[in-house]
Amino acid sequence: ELSNTAWAFATLGFGYNGLESANSLNDYIYLTSNDPEEDKVLMTKALDAIAETSIPRLNVFKNQELNNLAWSLARLNQQETSKFVYEGIGNQFRQRRRRFSPQDIGTTLWSFATMEYFDEEIYRIICSRLTIDRGSRFKPQEVSNTVWALAKAQVIPKYPDAFDTTVVPPSMRLSLAEMSDDPVTLCFAAASNELIRRPSEFKTQETKDILWSFSKVGMRHPPLFKSVADHLVGAEPELHYQSRGFNEFSPQGLGNLAWSYAKQAQLVDEAIERIEGSGRTRSGRLNIYSTACIDIGESQIQRLFYGIAEAGLQVHDGLSKSKPQDMANTAWALATLGLFHKRFFDAAAVQVIQRMSSCLSNKPGYRSGERIHFNGQELANIVWAFATLNYPVPSMLEAIAPYILFICSSGDHSSYDVHSISMQFKRQEMANILWSCAVFGAYPRDLMRLMYVGLLGEGDQSDPELLSRIYNDGGLQMQAKMTLLYVQLLVDIEAPDINLALPPKFPEGWESASITSDADTNTASPATMISLSSSKTQKDVSSSLQRIGFAHIHEHVIGAEELLETHGAELSSSAHEILSIDMANLEGKIGIEVDGPSHFVTVIDDAVNKPNTRGYAKVLNGSLAWQYVWEGKQKMNGPTALKERLLGHFGWTLFHVPFWEWDSLNGSPEAEDKYTSEMLKKKRNDNIY
Repeated sequence: ELSNTAWAFATLGFGYNGLESANSLNDYIYLTSNDPEEDKVLMTKALDAIAETSIPRLNVFKNQELNNLAWSLARLNQQETSKFVYEGIGNQFRQRRRRFSPQDIGTTLWSFATMEYFDEEIYRIICSRLTIDRGSRFKPQEVSNTVWALAKAQVIPKYPDAFDTTVVPPSMRLSLAEMSDDPVTLCFAAASNELIRRPSEFKTQETKDILWSFSKVGMRHPPLFKSVADHLVGAEPELHYQSRGFNEFSPQGLGNLAWSYAKQAQLVDEAIERIEGSGRTRSGRLNIYSTACIDIGESQIQRLFYGIAEAGLQVHDGLSKSKPQDMANTAWALATLGLFHKRFFDAAAVQVIQRMSSCLSNKPGYRSGERIHFNGQELANIVWAFATLNYPVPSMLEAIAPYILFICSSGDHSSYDVHSISMQFKRQEMANILWSCAVFGAYPRDLMRLMYVGLLGEGDQSDPELLSRIYNDGGLQMQAKMTLLYVQLLVDIEAPDINLALPPKFPEGWESASITSDADTNTASPATMISLSSSKTQKDVSSSLQRIGFAHIHEHVIGAEELLETHGAELSSSAHEILSIDMANLEGKIGIEVDGPSHFVTVIDDAVNKPNTRGYAKVLNGSLAWQYVWEGKQKMNGPTALKERLLGHFGWTLFHVPFWEWDSLNGSPEAEDKYTSEMLKKKRNDNIY
């Protein structure tokens, strides 16, 4: 009777009309009411009484009754009441004599995670009931709810590399028997097996929840993600008509799906460090691009993200139904993988501008609209995505600037300080916005000043240790400090009238603790302009330049002293390395940059009609790598364009050698020398060579 009463309240949504859930149990109805506040009071009193009566008697509840009670409290968002009830229900799961059904397992864990009741021991005990040999007994919703709850509670598998066929060589892969001491790893194994085995039985919400869960806990599973991609877009381009497509995905589902795939590629550096040790280094962006290609296939990953972008535009009315997080997740994912869908970003810019305008035209109530209000991370990731893909939309930045000023203002909405800014932004997010402004070459005065105050403080709030305590971030991280150096150089040259300056001797005195980024965030990081690794292509280009008599040095590094001596740019002497050039003729200030895949973005607006690319996986230095053979549309990305513009301000002329143009010469010295000679003649200074 107690369980049924709570279940009835929850089924009708009596006394509550706004529960937001992140997974598949959120398709609710709500009982209309003439007095919702009074109903809420009655509902809360009733559930408190049910909980008080139930807790000492949970041992006599049937399994289904425990399940119903747990679900009802989560459905009605009873945070305080649920804490004590869930502790008692968890104790019942500790008793091995009970035989819980798959529905009991999935729904109970979902309820715990939804109400943020996190007891890792209980989660591990419950999820141990979902194993590979029992997986076929679980319905898709029960499978997805179980792993979603584990990910939500951040119950991390002991063996995060168990299924990584890209990074882990066959000789190092563990058998299921060797992983038997960790029920969480085996639970994720069971979930992946079921989704691979019967994908058509899973709703799109359930599919994306499982993929999101793997990426959330930091577990890569290339075979699973490849299988789902094939299911969604077809294993081959000509079979796309047999694929499931994206029409059934909600806007949130599309955003989470995009985030999950991009996060899988981004996780590769952590996996490599675990497997091969910290001594192994790889190029960040290139590593992410190549990992996505090896995991899924270059053509397939493009077709997948084309489908995600198109569904947002066509199924969800030009992104108008998307929440800010949905747009931010998709934009971040596209930029992280170096994929540019122009129509998606045009629509996103329109939505951002319209929503910013709507917020500012009705300031007192702007927070009430979930499709209108952007938080700091969402704004930073959207702006960062546009900048990374080198797609400036001036009107969008003009709309964002006053919005940021408004949300960061203090109570009277007329001023701000570090504390009010820290309520909206992390410092890396502000660094991303500053970097994006530099890429765009646009520096809204008020926005720039606010970002500087947020990052560096002002007046009695400018002490590095105080700022570290306010943001609880361990100090200003190296990427943020490098961003500030680049931005300051450009501001001094391109916008000196806004009168911004770094603290004296910056970055001295702004040391940061070594901390790892929060696994729960997808906050992006701008790229450094220092790259000191020489590729084979770079060495071949250098050999050709030597043959034609072009004098140059390798890996020329420009530091603070050179900038001060040649251009009066005042930076701390501790800023030893600011910019680097692959090959440089110092006398004539001519630089040669060999541009690999990480310098470009791929345009995917026509990816569905694009023939399969001829790229392929290969073994390089004992590890899998991707050989790019590009045939589609590429354009220079934001970091590369920014570096060229900055070097241009310092008197350098840059020539670019795209890798595919050099590869097409097939190693012929005659063809290579002709290429380099004609390249230099385009902007050649006759006094140099």
